Amino acid sequence: NHTIEIDLSGSATSAQAIEKLGKLSQLEWIDLSGTQVSSASLSGLLYKTPKLRKLQLNDTSINWNASLVDELLNHPELKTVEAPESQLSSEDWARLQAALQSR
Repeated sequence: NHTIEIDLSGSATSAQAIEKLGKLSQLEWIDLSGTQVSSASLSGLLYKTPKLRKLQLNDTSINWNASLVDELLNHPELKTVEAPESQLSSEDWARLQAALQSR
């Protein structure tokens, strides 16, 4: 039983490429740090990857908001999210960290 991992950090990943990743329903870990992934692309990916356990999102163009944090918190398997604390409100950052640590 292998962990399915994809490291796209620093790549010129398009919204179409992110959408295609959703076909990998067994995906457990993805690093999108340093890419131009959007909030909408990320939302679609979360919906299509129910086994995703780790997500790295440092240095992206994601528009962080409470709605996106809710989507992350509602994901059934997600245990680790690496994101820039400075881009989230202190309340959303605290909510995200507390919820993930309790899993």
